[in-house]
Amino acid sequence: MHALSPEVFLKTIHSASAEETVALGEIIGRNAHGGSVIAFQGDLGAGKTTMSKGIAAGLGITDEVTSPTFTIISEYEGRLRLCHVDAWRLGGPGDFEEIGGFDMVSDPETLLLVEWSEKLGETLPPGSAIVDIRVLSDGSRTIRVEGAWLEEILSVPEDRSGPAAGEQGSGQESGPASSTKEHA
Repeated sequence: MHALSPEVFLKTIHSASAEETVALGEIIGRNAHGGSVIAFQGDLGAGKTTMSKGIAAGLGITDEVTSPTFTIISEYEGRLRLCHVDAWRLGGPGDFEEIGGFDMVSDPETLLLVEWSEKLGETLPPGSAIVDIRVLSDGSRTIRVEGAWLEEILSVPEDRSGPAAGEQGSGQESGPASSTKEHA
């Protein structure tokens, strides 16, 4: 995994609300394959856990998904096993190994979500998708996506009217206009 670079992100999506961020996560969850890793980046309250809730719903998980800030890792069973890791309190790759991170990465029946992935440096495998969520001045979000498998999922039209539904001339995508709501 490499450092953020604006020219590397091939897909940018606008989310005007928490509901749109959840809907985008549901698309990912319905289409993700086991053995995949999503490395979340973004400021506190940007919407990493909100998107994780949508991914869980897309995997058919009905349990409440919360930020694993204090537990470090939360696991859920659905179409795939979902491992949700918060790397904020990890000291680096050694701590990731200690919590079983490398086992999760290599499990073909698991989708691994890592919040604060930048704390792990180059620990996550090549092919990990990066989702960088930034809060805009109006409270909406810009979601930048890098990773061929995830970009492909988000490029396939679904029968929906949520985020990523319409192409703009710049190659960026945007969801429908709606009122801005909290993403945290």
